[in-house]
Amino acid sequence: MGARALHKDEAKPLPRQISSIIRLKIEQGEYPPGKKLKTIRQYANEFSVSPVTVIRALDILEEMLEGMHWVLETQSQYETRLLNLSVGIANLRSKGKEEKLRAMLERLSEHGILVLCAAGNKGPATGSLSFLGAGSEVISVGCHDGEYFRGDPTRCASRSGRGERNSVVRKPDIVAPGTRIKSCSGRYQRGMRAEFAYEVRSGTSMATPIVTGCLARVLQLEPMLTVRELKRLLTSTATDLGEPWNQQGWGMVCPRVMLERVRRGSF
Repeated sequence: MGARALHKDEAKPLPRQISSIIRLKIEQGEYPPGKKLKTIRQYANEFSVSPVTVIRALDILEEMLEGMHWVLETQSQYETRLLNLSVGIANLRSKGKEEKLRAMLERLSEHGILVLCAAGNKGPATGSLSFLGAGSEVISVGCHDGEYFRGDPTRCASRSGRGERNSVVRKPDIVAPGTRIKSCSGRYQRGMRAEFAYEVRSGTSMATPIVTGCLARVLQLEPMLTVRELKRLLTSTATDLGEPWNQQGWGMVCPRVMLERVRRGSF
């Protein structure tokens, strides 16, 4: 699919046309996991456009809204129930983009997908929560390591995003460990030595997948739970750490109690 697939007189900008074509190829399996995309120069030649246009197209591919659209479009194919957003985002200057993001988060929830967002690492000031996690339609995950790393100034709890003190909504909703977590490296490429496939990181982006994983296990046992039921189960089984609401939300995620409740059918 080359330059003839583009329509330069169309209202849809060329970068967005190109990003749609590349995304379609990804979905059709032309770029399976581990296979790199073409270079900017190769795409520029393929579509007969400038490298700048290709760069803009690839930027669009990485946009969060594009990813969320893809999740919705493929939900029935992959039976998606959870969406983990381990990314930070400041308050947006563009109100239009902010409203689109909020609307998309609501759409995901309406379609039965529970979105879990990292609280961000801009704390400990009040109101330092990431924009994405502030809405009532998502679960915002902060970082807390319990008794581990106490006294360590580098622990993630010391900079985990905080909600507003007097808000009627508890934010973050939940906390989970996030200091020195060993996980997959986004910089790893095929051909590198195996030890480079993992790295140790800290932050709410590490804490959020822990909560998402706990809920995935819950859905294995009880796949028909709704978004509302999952939220209630998560928050009602959390362990109170005795911290302020705007720091711990409902408390530390407790998978053992969650699973016990699901097995008893009391959710």
